[in-house]
Amino acid sequence: MINAMWRGNRLLTPIGGGVTVQPRMALDAPNLLMDEKQNVASAHAAARNLPVGRWWWD
Repeated sequence: MINAMWRGNRLLTPIGGGVTVQPRMALDAPNLLMDEKQNVASAHAAARNLPVGRWWWD
């Protein structure tokens, strides 16, 4: 949910509260997944070998 209000001709959308980010928790052992089938490694290798002038999302 976002609270917004008009002040004159400007729409104000204050930011704050409700979200906590703890990025280091992503690196804790219980949160890591092994790439046993090498899916991530093969996708990474394929992205490195793109033809000149082609973007990864093409």
